[in-house]
Amino acid sequence: MSGAIPNPLEWHLTSDQELGDFWESEDFAGLQQAARPAFLCPACGRIWVYWEGYEGERVSYVRESD
Repeated sequence: MSGAIPNPLEWHLTSDQELGDFWESEDFAGLQQAARPAFLCPACGRIWVYWEGYEGERVSYVRESD
């Protein structure tokens, strides 16, 4: 993925527990390192998540239709 930095299509996912741990210690740089990168495709609406970081495989999620 590429684009503007900061990228409005890039998200960072973290668990509630990780968020609390990093928040209490105010280690926001550590939080960003621990979070899993995710991207929203503006064309198809898929979300691509890199659960093991950028080096790992990405997983595609598609919105269910009604």
